[in-house]
Amino acid sequence: MHVSKFQCGDRVTIVQAFTDYDGEHCPRGLELVFMSQTYFPYEGGYTLTFDTRVIRIAEDVDEHGPIIRNDGQAWFTVARDAAAGAA
Repeated sequence: MHVSKFQCGDRVTIVQAFTDYDGEHCPRGLELVFMSQTYFPYEGGYTLTFDTRVIRIAEDVDEHGPIIRNDGQAWFTVARDAAAGAA
């Protein structure tokens, strides 16, 4: 699931550790609750706001492309609350 598809309230777990655009380490196994996102078209960048931290990733950073696409949930797993999805 591409990061642009995250929804408020999704429970997101980092599957593979990575370093974000700001040089912040995002460790494997970190569990977060997704709050919102902002997209910056110039860099192809996403600011992902979670309950306890902000992660920024950008398409203009080669190693961030696969993280943003999250093919096969290789970087993030997402658990969606069925009740929240129905609202």
